[in-house]
Amino acid sequence: MVIVIALVIGVICAALVAVASFYRLQHQKSFRFERLQHNLHSGMERLLANTDSTLSEGKSIDLYNDEQDSLLIQKYPWGMYDVGIVKAYKLQDTICSIFTIARTVDSAKWCALYLADEDRPLGVTGKTLIEGDAWLPAADVKSTYVDGKQYEGPKNIISGKTSRSKAILPELDKQKIQQIRDQFGRLNTPYNGTEINGIMTVPYDQNEKRINISKRLLTLTKGNIGGHVVICSDSTVIIDSTMQLHNVLIFAKTIEVKNGFKGSCQLFATDSIAIGKRCRFDYPSAAGIVRPDLYKVQVPVQIRLGNGTVFNGSLFTYEKQPDVLKPVIELGDGAQVSGQIYTPGYVRLSEKGNKIYGSVFCNRFLYRTAFSTFENYLINATISSKKLSPYYLTGNLLPVSDTKQQVLQWLERR
Repeated sequence: MVIVIALVIGVICAALVAVASFYRLQHQKSFRFERLQHNLHSGMERLLANTDSTLSEGKSIDLYNDEQDSLLIQKYPWGMYDVGIVKAYKLQDTICSIFTIARTVDSAKWCALYLADEDRPLGVTGKTLIEGDAWLPAADVKSTYVDGKQYEGPKNIISGKTSRSKAILPELDKQKIQQIRDQFGRLNTPYNGTEINGIMTVPYDQNEKRINISKRLLTLTKGNIGGHVVICSDSTVIIDSTMQLHNVLIFAKTIEVKNGFKGSCQLFATDSIAIGKRCRFDYPSAAGIVRPDLYKVQVPVQIRLGNGTVFNGSLFTYEKQPDVLKPVIELGDGAQVSGQIYTPGYVRLSEKGNKIYGSVFCNRFLYRTAFSTFENYLINATISSKKLSPYYLTGNLLPVSDTKQQVLQWLERR
């Protein structure tokens, strides 16, 4: 009996020791995790405070000079935005956050409309609505009667403050333009196929997966691509509606998006971007024309959104040497943009009306009928900076960006 009682007591004592040891280990693990989270937050604040490009290769930091609490911070350009990577280490434990970095909007520069001063007034007709501040030519804005339509909007055509615009639009950020231009020149080790399909996902803290296409048309179809992937072509890239893209970068001479596409990506071309009908681009997407040199043959720069397409992000054009043929950003019937439109050329809107929630920077508006073309007329258009989300962030490419950086989108957390 004594032996049995002693055995039971021994088992109970051993169990209590094991439980105490388990709880001690769990407490230490929880403490290390909390400390890692604190270190990770410190690394993110440090990364967001850095506005230069000195962290593209990554930087290791010993937080307390004890060789136990260490950080790795890295930032590299990703189209219009940047990608930030922060890893916190303590002994054998590691946590990581990867996110897209963007900038807040400068309230002093933000406006619903910036129309360059070309000694032409802005005419409004139909149910046109302009909500927010506006920079207008000296000729100002007036209600007009065009194509059998008269102005039916509010008495105060501009709901916000109006200021005098300049003859030239505020410039795009040259460093970011150069980063985008550099991507077009990296066409080494070309891909030999004419189609890309299947599943491809590359973590953002690994080397980029680069697909280079030379002198042939490429079709993206029946696949799912996301992560640290760049597709570059010196010809045409076609994106089918069966393709799913998640934050992918595409650089090509021309880009065509088929009807019904849905996804998020950044498209950059040197000639044109044609987006079909009923497409939806999720925020933060971008479509931009970047033409570094003047072409020998005059080819107009054009971005076109098809009927019923919804674009959440930025549309822009850039020419180092302006051509005789001005760039055009065209919105089809019912096309809607939530974000920013920037072009030192023309914005062509539909007579059936378009909604732009955000801002428009352009030289002129175009309205075309079957018989004639009208310049600087808005017909049944809605341009509202107030209806854009207050949490909207922009890339430092566009002239309304502030110096403060914030997390735009969480890409990976582990």
